[in-house]
Amino acid sequence: MPKSSGVILQTIESGLFSAPPRAHPSNIYVVSYNDGRIKAFTGVPSAGDRWGSRFCYIVDTAERRVRNSFTVPTSIDAYSFTVEVEATWKVTDPEAVVRANLADGNEVVLARLQDDLWVIGREFQPDNAVGAERAARSALSTLTNLDEGVTILRSTARFRVDTRLTAAVLERDQDTHQGDLAEQKMQNLRRMLEGSEDGMILLHLLQHPDDTGSVLQMMAEARDRNQSVQLGLLDRMLEHNLITDADAQPLRDSVLGRSVAPPIKMRPITPRTTPAALPPATTSQAVPPAASSAPDPARAQASAPPASGSAPAKKVYVVGDSPASTPPAKTRSGRQPGPTQAAQPDPVPPPTASSGPSAPSAGGVKKWKSLKKSPDQEPE
Repeated sequence: MPKSSGVILQTIESGLFSAPPRAHPSNIYVVSYNDGRIKAFTGVPSAGDRWGSRFCYIVDTAERRVRNSFTVPTSIDAYSFTVEVEATWKVTDPEAVVRANLADGNEVVLARLQDDLWVIGREFQPDNAVGAERAARSALSTLTNLDEGVTILRSTARFRVDTRLTAAVLERDQDTHQGDLAEQKMQNLRRMLEGSEDGMILLHLLQHPDDTGSVLQMMAEARDRNQSVQLGLLDRMLEHNLITDADAQPLRDSVLGRSVAPPIKMRPITPRTTPAALPPATTSQAVPPAASSAPDPARAQASAPPASGSAPAKKVYVVGDSPASTPPAKTRSGRQPGPTQAAQPDPVPPPTASSGPSAPSAGGVKKWKSLKKSPDQEPE
């Protein structure tokens, strides 16, 4: 409620010998006479001015300010605008104030403003408070003289939408805001988790650091169950011959873990070349049965593969019968040699090329041939 403003400050019964009290310069003396006349004086009325008077009124003409809020209907009666008004007014006709017996000027000013704004609010929709406020300010920009002797010098109005519409808008905006927050949170979680269970575990531990023991126990149990399932699947596949050893190795690594030590590189196995067969024996000589059954130490030594890390063996040559018709020579002991002799290490190098490939050597040997000792050694 606005504070009451006493426009008529004092009322005095006038007499011939009683003068009214002195007043503030902004105050006006209004004298009412017995014949009904009313006259205003800027100063204290004289004795002649008070002749035939009945009452003397002191009226305040200083500027006053008033502020208040009220509601005006919109174009739809179900809703209304809330209006805050502020006005500056003053008494411009003291005689009219006395005739109207105006006790409170604020009430008269606010009533006039509310009536004008009521008409303006009827022209706008409930959500168009801005348009109603502009129209109200344009209408209140001029001076307004009231019949009660008061003039509204300047006034302003501020419109607000109905509180029910405001609450609905707030609720809608809050729902939209909550949805945006939830979507942003989901995006952040998706970026943090990256679709893995480890991300979920880390997020849980971040929010509940005291739950580390139970989380570790759950992880261990889950790992044991997973290994049991993988082992059972591997056993069934091996039982039904559904996979090979090469296919089982990745499964083995996933269950038992990949070995930290580097794998051992095995030397590839190269097939050993079979030495060429010896030429057949002549019909004139036969090999003794004992010689054929007993192993020859020299041949066994020549055919044995070289030991790793040992010194390279000497070249071994095989003596073959010459196809010439010259009979074989006897040995120093007087016995005739057989068709072939066991390979013996050559103490002397083979004959040089100066002797010629076609010239037979002593004992009927046509040429010297190198015996292959190992798969890597080529015959000469």
